[in-house]
Amino acid sequence: MRIFLTGGTGYIGGAVLDALLRAGHDVTALVRNNEKARGVAKRGGHPIVGNLAEPESFRAVAEAQDGYIHAAYDARSGRGPAIEQAALETIIAAAKRPRTAGSNAPTKRFIIYTSGVWILGRKPEPADESAPIDRLRGFAAVIAPTLDRVDRALWRTLHRLADDKAVVVFGPHAPTRDELGHPLGDDLAPPRRAGRIRAGSLDDLAGLADDLAALAGDAAGEWVARRPAGVIAAPFADPEGRVRALAVTSLATRAVTAEITAPPRTAIHDAATGEAFTAGATGVLQIPLAARSARLFVLD
Repeated sequence: MRIFLTGGTGYIGGAVLDALLRAGHDVTALVRNNEKARGVAKRGGHPIVGNLAEPESFRAVAEAQDGYIHAAYDARSGRGPAIEQAALETIIAAAKRPRTAGSNAPTKRFIIYTSGVWILGRKPEPADESAPIDRLRGFAAVIAPTLDRVDRALWRTLHRLADDKAVVVFGPHAPTRDELGHPLGDDLAPPRRAGRIRAGSLDDLAGLADDLAALAGDAAGEWVARRPAGVIAAPFADPEGRVRALAVTSLATRAVTAEITAPPRTAIHDAATGEAFTAGATGVLQIPLAARSARLFVLD
């Protein structure tokens, strides 16, 4: 079959591309630039350079297909939902277009839509492989499912998180190639101290989730934003390792009360207003934050 694929150089779309080609299908993949086009062509697909935000760049090619798999999402432009709607409308219109008389192609075309469904936790915005490291630091644990390929930027970010003693889990496979199919080279080594998902764990997703939740809970430690999502705690220590100040940032679009883990009975005060807070015997600081705001605290 002739299949039109978006996101063919991404984590999900790349695996779909390889599977379709192994099954003998003719795959046309929408890519953003010539570098990604070369990667798709090397694997056996037919690249077309275009842009989800510009439906005319792929409309004609889409109309000649038997099926459509949409696995891309434009998260960088800030217009993701609007671009997504336009792209879907273009694909649906192409799928409904009448066949040419006498065509041997299937009468009905299919559409598979996977775009935008991989959301990590309850964050104000999706956290994908392009998320900056400061947003990923807001999680108690970062779980990155990997097979043979991995986004190179994400792989490097996982190394930095592990070096910062964050809980990092990857697997079941240790990747050897990046998202374009190039060898990882100097980036081949896995993150230090990182955990590994066992292949059998994927057959028990509920149990895997429980194990990972327990791991994240045990490793949370002190000076961590426990809840809600979108809050980041950054402690600052002196040369002896004693925490002297604490910056708390909220990415939430509404006012929230953050729960920050701290040594029991720790006392802090806002450096600007003087407002004081105490962790109490439970070792949890309750700090109110305005929407999209930051506060700096000094330990008493």
